[in-house]
Amino acid sequence: MSNFTRLDLLAKTATVMVMLLALTTITGCQTSNVVVDYDTEASFDGTQYYQWLEARSGADKQLSPLLLDRTKAALVSELANAGFKPANEVNAANILVRYYVSAITRTEEPKSAGSVGFGNFGGSSAVGLSMSFPLGKDKVVQETQIMVDLLNMETEKLKWRGSKELKISAETPEEITALINSAVKEIFGFYPPGARPK
Repeated sequence: MSNFTRLDLLAKTATVMVMLLALTTITGCQTSNVVVDYDTEASFDGTQYYQWLEARSGADKQLSPLLLDRTKAALVSELANAGFKPANEVNAANILVRYYVSAITRTEEPKSAGSVGFGNFGGSSAVGLSMSFPLGKDKVVQETQIMVDLLNMETEKLKWRGSKELKISAETPEEITALINSAVKEIFGFYPPGARPK
């Protein structure tokens, strides 16, 4: 194989590796951990007037009650954005809203890393690929899950559920509020069923 053919092959291999690495990075950044499920036979048409199902809403005991207050405030805003209005004396509720904030503890394995490099010097080209595999222990991660349910008014049967997990650790109260607002907004980006987040 001539030097030119070998250099050409190395350059093409490096290009493909860089493209694959970039694609993996971009795809990883775009994933959302919002989980949505709904009753495929339920109707979601028409303006919905809601009522809180307070008796079945809440938070895990180890969580701050302020998280629950922030979640409800964010829900009020996003319900309005989704076209819902609070029930009143004129307009009776035709949907129930339930919400729950829970603490989740999980373990994360140390992450591996990889890189690709290429270059030339003195008429020679080279491609390098490196991988690292950390030997550290698993890391314990505390996460908070926000779950929002929309239920049938008469039967209290679940019609739609959206949930999202987020990490809350040493943020300020203002930062925590912003995180919760963003999480609830992202959840409602999937409402009504079949909607694609904006």
